[in-house]
Amino acid sequence: MSADRVRAARYTTYPLDRQRSLLYSSETGRVEIVDHAWRWVLGHVQGFRELDRHAQVVLQALPVDGTVDVREGLAALARAGLLRSTSGLESPALEGRTPVTTIAVITADRPAYLRRSLDAIVRHCETFGHRPRLIVIDGSRQAAKRTATRTSVTTFARSTGRTVQYVGAREAADLHRVLAGRGLHVPLLRPGVIGVNRNILLLLTAGEHVLSFDDDVICRPWDLGGADAGLIISGHHQGQRENGWFRTRAEALAATTPSAVDLVAAHGVLLGRSLAQVAASFPSPPDLQHACQHLFALPDGSHPTVRVTFMGLAGDVGTYCPHRVLFNPTARPRFWADEAAFRIWTASREILRVSRSTVVTHDCGCLAPSIGLANSTMLPPFAPIARNEDGVFGTLLSCCDRTAVFGHLPIGIVHDSPRASRRSEPAMQSARESRVSELLIALIERVTSAGVNVSPATRLRRMGEAFGDLADLAPADLVELVTETTLHRRSRELEEAGRAAEVPECPAYWRRELDQYRATFLKQVRRRDFFLPVEFHGRGSTEAGYRRLQAFFRDFGTWLTEWPTLWDAARDMNASRDRRVSRDRAKGTTRSRAATT
Repeated sequence: MSADRVRAARYTTYPLDRQRSLLYSSETGRVEIVDHAWRWVLGHVQGFRELDRHAQVVLQALPVDGTVDVREGLAALARAGLLRSTSGLESPALEGRTPVTTIAVITADRPAYLRRSLDAIVRHCETFGHRPRLIVIDGSRQAAKRTATRTSVTTFARSTGRTVQYVGAREAADLHRVLAGRGLHVPLLRPGVIGVNRNILLLLTAGEHVLSFDDDVICRPWDLGGADAGLIISGHHQGQRENGWFRTRAEALAATTPSAVDLVAAHGVLLGRSLAQVAASFPSPPDLQHACQHLFALPDGSHPTVRVTFMGLAGDVGTYCPHRVLFNPTARPRFWADEAAFRIWTASREILRVSRSTVVTHDCGCLAPSIGLANSTMLPPFAPIARNEDGVFGTLLSCCDRTAVFGHLPIGIVHDSPRASRRSEPAMQSARESRVSELLIALIERVTSAGVNVSPATRLRRMGEAFGDLADLAPADLVELVTETTLHRRSRELEEAGRAAEVPECPAYWRRELDQYRATFLKQVRRRDFFLPVEFHGRGSTEAGYRRLQAFFRDFGTWLTEWPTLWDAARDMNASRDRRVSRDRAKGTTRSRAATT
């Protein structure tokens, strides 16, 4: 890997006088004095590039005096230790991979969809010789559907010869009693809410690497053909992502090409491995031009590690409000160039989305219909909510574990949900209401504990304590906090989107949509109940809704505070189970050999 590629060191700026600033680099421990102009230059030395390429970027972006030798100035910054090389990715220790040992399906009230999902998983595993443990987490709300789901799992196991662990309300209650019997304070483990279902899975697989599918996801891999075999290591830019928008699901699925890739092995290349180990798995050096400082040379000597992996998807995109794309800078170039694509996107759920390369990124955006989890060390819990619990999980993981990065594979699967292709919800729904997930994300970012040497478990507990404090607020103070937090987030989004729409390249239809979104929001924001998350509407007065929100904060705080202890206990229980299974298998083999003799 070329040592000529450099990027700006992680630094903090302290104004000194009108012309100069102090720059402190936590990577080198040094303080340097630089002119303001060179501080601005340093701010544009992002990603790993050769010095000449950085100089070109600076000259294009900043009004630097033509008499200034930018190339020499950058070389001086490098000599001062303010530019760092790619040495952190060289000569990694290549210990073996931790395999994926469990595949789970999260289901609720859809036994037929569950059977289809299990059939596809077993066919795929048999093709590549995998024998993972299979778990079904059943959150069915209807008693008849719970019975049908349990029967479906039993029938499937009998017909395929596979052991499938079924976890419904009774089994979750047993887990709750076992953990509570150890003197632990256990939040209610009742399947139903999708976030709780995912937490039950995390406890049952503590100490393992696991793949999880929702019941409407089909383990049928596809790709676009001609995928790049390389690796992109990125900051908050997800690289070469291919998108297609379709009016019907049939059109979206027809655009895919079946792939013979081994999904279990593909996730295993990334899960639980450091950036250096991942980079060493590829034949050519990674693309680092969009890499950010957070990905290298952490002050305590720790290494960024892939904790979560994703695939692309074809079919139901699963998003909440398509007009949120107005606030997504990455999506603008494509939609600004194609009004027809924008119109399809806002009217239909059907999409094809996949990375052209393997991407490892600091971006914590998280969609969990199909997800790989490096649960060999503690992952945080999912929010115990029914919508966007995965988005909150991604934010929690990123905030409590500074080493966590996320992997995207250049492979897709099929999301064949029962929902109609055409959207039926009110237009610009996110402008009409607030959701608890967005409030949680904003508050998590606000209360995140600083501290270089604070462990993820300690950070998580501190977050839980902070949410406990929020639950103790006086009612008027709680309303004020929720209102100000929401207004701050929404106003920043509208301001940034408005600035972006002022450039000549912005098409008129985009400006009209943004103006309509803003007008809808400004009308709704005058309602007294707008700031109360929609999940807490519908049962009494707005005041009663805020009381339920306050109780939810207390429950969520308990999940965060108690989770590290619960996860450790679950890991120990699982290890004991695995040792017992191994002993039983060994005894069975010995008896079998004796009988044969």
